[in-house]
Amino acid sequence: NNYTINYSCSSDNGYCGINHNPNCTTSVGVQRWVGGTDDYRYQRLNTSETNLTVIGQLNTSIINPIDGIIVNRNENVTFNATVHNDCNEKINDSSVNWYNESWGLIAQGYNTTWTVPSYYKLGPSTVYVNASRQYYDVGANSSNIYVYGWSEADDITPANGSDYVAGLSVNVKCHIRDADELNSIENYTVRFYKNGTLVKTTLTESDGWATWSWSTASETPGWYN
Repeated sequence: NNYTINYSCSSDNGYCGINHNPNCTTSVGVQRWVGGTDDYRYQRLNTSETNLTVIGQLNTSIINPIDGIIVNRNENVTFNATVHNDCNEKINDSSVNWYNESWGLIAQGYNTTWTVPSYYKLGPSTVYVNASRQYYDVGANSSNIYVYGWSEADDITPANGSDYVAGLSVNVKCHIRDADELNSIENYTVRFYKNGTLVKTTLTESDGWATWSWSTASETPGWYN
């Protein structure tokens, strides 16, 4: 009859019950169970067959991205995960899905990559992973990441080759913007150098501009870089 587990109990007022704990010696999935009487004083009878579904647990571990990693827009991020069941057996055939913090699907598989979109929100974010398999509860995990963008200096004044009368103050200005969204960046650190020597460190204003007022009163006439 292919039954692999046998329990017995004594009836009490016509009722008999046992407790079954499906531990790691029990396979997940549908099990067929039947009950019956075994008393020499009565005719031997069995119940109809009934099904018991055993559900296991999946435990998903994230190898990459590690918690707190910095990633950049337009670059590939490696995703790796391992999956074990509640009996610490490695599971290699589950469905592994990766999601962003809005629960949008961004990648699939144990070992895969995700290209961070150019418009992705900057700052702290969360990557979620779910592993699923028939007759198992979903194994979930997450990793915190930090998304960086790309900046660029798209405008500098005065223009290359400009000339000024010695003694005047010259406003040297630099505009910083997001290289993908083309928006001005506020509070971005800008360092001004004159002939390779740092002369000022400042932050951009709300319009993305940073300014160094260069007094030329004591400068020797000539070209400056």
